[in-house]
Amino acid sequence: MSGIIAGIFIIKLINMKAFILICITLFFSNDQGYSIKGDTITFRYANDGTGMEVFLSGNFNGWSKDASWQMKYKEGEGYELSVPISMVRKPNQSFYEFTFRVNDKLLDAPSNAPNVIHCAGYGSRYVIRF
Repeated sequence: MSGIIAGIFIIKLINMKAFILICITLFFSNDQGYSIKGDTITFRYANDGTGMEVFLSGNFNGWSKDASWQMKYKEGEGYELSVPISMVRKPNQSFYEFTFRVNDKLLDAPSNAPNVIHCAGYGSRYVIRF
């Protein structure tokens, strides 16, 4: 009888781990791709793959591959770039969109992120809300 109870407990434990993994995945897949603190905006590309070339590309930097927009890898966190808001926010611009360029390919933003739009012919892009 104790073997049956132990077997049921193990199955419940496995199901709980799967449930927790699904919840964590859903939580992080809703990431906006950026955060603002004070006068700094930090962009994050959550990918644990090392050795990739990751750039921040958006309408505020001409969809650039310039080295000043290259993101740095942080162990366990993915790629990150922090810049002054003034590098992004322009006086005569009211709409800001971006995505990540990984190994020279513009990626679609996840469709379930709270700040994503779909641009016909271009894919899904993050939108920055100031």
